[in-house]
Amino acid sequence: MVKGKYKVGVIIPVYNVELYLESCLNSVINQTLDGVQIICINDGSKDKSAEILEKYRTYENVEIVDIENSGASKARNVGLSKVNADYISFVDSDDTIPNDYLESLYYHAKESNVDIIMTGFNFLRNSSIQPYTSYASGVYESFVDKCSQILNGAIWDKMFKASLIKEHNLSFVEGRMWEDNLFILQALYFSNAMKIVNKPRYNYRLNPNSVTNSPELRAKRVMDSRFIYDKTMEFAREQNMTSDEVQAVDLFLRNKAMPGYIN
Repeated sequence: MVKGKYKVGVIIPVYNVELYLESCLNSVINQTLDGVQIICINDGSKDKSAEILEKYRTYENVEIVDIENSGASKARNVGLSKVNADYISFVDSDDTIPNDYLESLYYHAKESNVDIIMTGFNFLRNSSIQPYTSYASGVYESFVDKCSQILNGAIWDKMFKASLIKEHNLSFVEGRMWEDNLFILQALYFSNAMKIVNKPRYNYRLNPNSVTNSPELRAKRVMDSRFIYDKTMEFAREQNMTSDEVQAVDLFLRNKAMPGYIN
C-alpha cells in the first residue's frame, strides 16, 4: 500500500463475470498512471469470479472485499467507504479500459480543475464495436449545460473528484436499478464544472447475462425507473432548482438516462 493518498481510486463491483473478469482487471492494473488504488467488491458471486480475484490479492494496490449478494449499488457504496484517492472512477467488471485511460482523465481533471470528467465509449456487442461520443469537447459550468451535454446516466465513463462525493455525502440508492442516474445528477448539481473529452475511450460490453440486461427484470426496471425519477425530482425540489434546471433534469432522465421508461 502506498503512503498517503492515491491519485485515482477505481471501484469495481464483481458478480458472476468469470468470462470477462481477468481482462477487466488486467486492463486496470496495467494503467500507465502510477498511484492507482483498485477496490474489487465481490458481491456474492456464485461462479469462479472469487477464485479469479484471489490471483490479484498479492498486488499491493489491490483490495478485495467479499460481501453477501446485495447488488451493484451496495458494492459501490462499500467501495466508496474504502477509497483513499484524490479522484474516483468506476469500472464494471465485464468492461475494459485502455492503458492510458486513467492517466488521460486524471491530467485533464487536474489541468482544468474540474470535479467531473466524462469521456465517450465503445459499445461492444459480440464482435462489433460502435463508438459513442458526446456533443462537444469542452468545460461546462452551469447545471443546465452539464445536463444537456452529458451523454448518458451511467457511472462508468466518468471520473469524479473524491472531495465532491465526500463533502456532499453522495452514495447510491441500494436495491434499485437505474441507481447511477440520481448519483450522476446530484454530482452534476454540486460540481464546480464538468469537462468532456470527446473520444470513445471506455469499452462497454453488452453482456446478455448481466443484471441490467436480464429480460426477467423488465418489470423491476419499469418500477425502479419511476422510483428514481421521483427521487430525483424530490432532490430538485429540495435544492430549489429553477424551472430551467428542473426541465433539464426531466429531459435528461426521459431522453438519455431512461429512454422509453418514463411516461
